[in-house]
Amino acid sequence: MTRPVNEWFWQVRVGIRGDEAEDGDTVEAQAAGWWSRLQLDTADREEFRRWRDADARHALAFARVQASWETLGEQDALAASGQGQTDLSRRRLLKAACFGAVFVSAGAGLYSTRALAWDHASTGVGELRRIALPDASVLELNTDTAVSWHFTSESRKLRLDRGEIALSLARGAPAMLSGGPVTLTLSAGRFNARLVDQRVGLTALAGRAILTGGTSLLGGMPGGAIGAAVEAGHSADLTANGLTMQPTTAENRAVLTAWQSGDIVFLNERLEDAANEYNRYLSRKIEVAPELRDLRVGGRFTTSDPSAFLDAVTLALNARVDTNAQGTRISAAR
Repeated sequence: MTRPVNEWFWQVRVGIRGDEAEDGDTVEAQAAGWWSRLQLDTADREEFRRWRDADARHALAFARVQASWETLGEQDALAASGQGQTDLSRRRLLKAACFGAVFVSAGAGLYSTRALAWDHASTGVGELRRIALPDASVLELNTDTAVSWHFTSESRKLRLDRGEIALSLARGAPAMLSGGPVTLTLSAGRFNARLVDQRVGLTALAGRAILTGGTSLLGGMPGGAIGAAVEAGHSADLTANGLTMQPTTAENRAVLTAWQSGDIVFLNERLEDAANEYNRYLSRKIEVAPELRDLRVGGRFTTSDPSAFLDAVTLALNARVDTNAQGTRISAAR
């Protein structure tokens, strides 16, 4: 049975008092307190980050507490299943966790990695999410998106693992956004970034972005891409064919940001492309028959329900829509 966080926290604090620590308000006790509050979701995360980044010893102590919690969880699971017994008493294990007597074998690299761990967020298919970042910036996640970030007083780093984000970046430390093979240095401003089907896209709605890193994308980085600037009102797309940069129109930007309101907008798009874009939001996908793929569609629809889109396609293109448990197929009317 998993040990309750508050019980474990109390045992850790007791384990480091008395002759094992001169002062109850030790770094280890502070780390255990932060871990407990974070697990109970009662911690001020911004205050925690300031504490962790203020001293390398804080980060190391917190990593040790985190490691000890995971190890104790494994020991509890073994005891409950009857598959094994620990040769350390609970008290000895807790003391070792705080003072590093047991976990030295894991190496300093483990603690360093944990201390520098990034925060993560993700969305499922059809889900949207809005997150307040530590510096008053705001991050919005579109459907099927995964993103990570690590902010300190000296730098702000974000990584888009898949999907699409909208970022309102406040003024502060230097900020970098990576997606696939691309790394961009961002000024304060508003940006939309996308990593879908091995294609990297960025639009600067306000502020500017400079391509500062990147090695290859499906065969090679286009020459001259490093140092390229994406100014406000411009977009950049990087595919296997190279880097394309262009200004955006008000219509383009309306299409780009519609997802933040739960909408999807098509401006004379190929039906196949429109269906593929809609499929990002749907668990039951839309398939288009070959004879209709190049027909054009337009309109504004809701991402959560494609019914209006399918009705419009049926009327405007004289198409037939067949829906079953697996999905929807659009074909020519008979």
